[in-house]
Amino acid sequence: MSDLLFVPEADSERRPEPDDWCFVVADGAILLAQSGNTEPLHSIPKFADLRIGPDDCAALNFIGSWGDSAVFALSAPALDPDHLGPVALRTAYGVLGDRLWAIASRAAQVTEWDSNHRFCGRCAEPTVKLRTELGRQCPACGLIAFPRISPATITLIERGDQVLLAHGAHHATGMYALIAGFVEAGETLEECVSREVREEIGIEVDQIRYFASQSWPFPHSIMVGFNARYKSGEITVNPEEITDARWFGVDDLPMIPMRMSIARRLIDDYAARHGRDPDTL
Repeated sequence: MSDLLFVPEADSERRPEPDDWCFVVADGAILLAQSGNTEPLHSIPKFADLRIGPDDCAALNFIGSWGDSAVFALSAPALDPDHLGPVALRTAYGVLGDRLWAIASRAAQVTEWDSNHRFCGRCAEPTVKLRTELGRQCPACGLIAFPRISPATITLIERGDQVLLAHGAHHATGMYALIAGFVEAGETLEECVSREVREEIGIEVDQIRYFASQSWPFPHSIMVGFNARYKSGEITVNPEEITDARWFGVDDLPMIPMRMSIARRLIDDYAARHGRDPDTL
């Protein structure tokens, strides 16, 4: 069943059936069933397996359909700790795989939005859910709050046959990644690429080309990947963001991000274009 297409939907009046699926979110973690079955699908609890009281249903959101079953997101209910255990969202990728992790990503972002917009940001009145959209509306002033999506760019920069990788101030020891940053108000994606590269490592780039995008639920970003070419300048790192940045060849790459990230997809693509099998990285 994990190969079936997930269809995102919204319906604030939809209520779960015993065989519907529930992605339970608590403090940035997904609560997964603790069993000896290694099939990823069996990690996701069904409603028949949960102990949910009336108060928990207020934090329940229908997020889509998966085959003949509905899928719900639920925020931190009081569940049996012997049956479910928290798994950090990043770690859950290795447990769930691409398809299920994408649904978990949606669940995490929806529950975060739902929790943060119970009251109107304009007049502080309690909000109510829209019927067929993921939105909460203020009945007093009419303001609608939809799930927040924060766009960010991430860029692989090439100079000849070399790629620029940087160690961020908050990266794991020894890991090098790509230059990334959030898009600012009034800025295009391409302008964001140029600005972030200039601010973080002091060089100029051109030939900025779109690569792919990825939902990134930490907590509610969409990462927009680009390739770019070195144009001019010397590497000068911004020490608040970057501790080291340098050019690497395809055969001397350092430790790089895990395969769940678009950063790794960009680096794998670079390696493949320069004659190295990404599986050997």
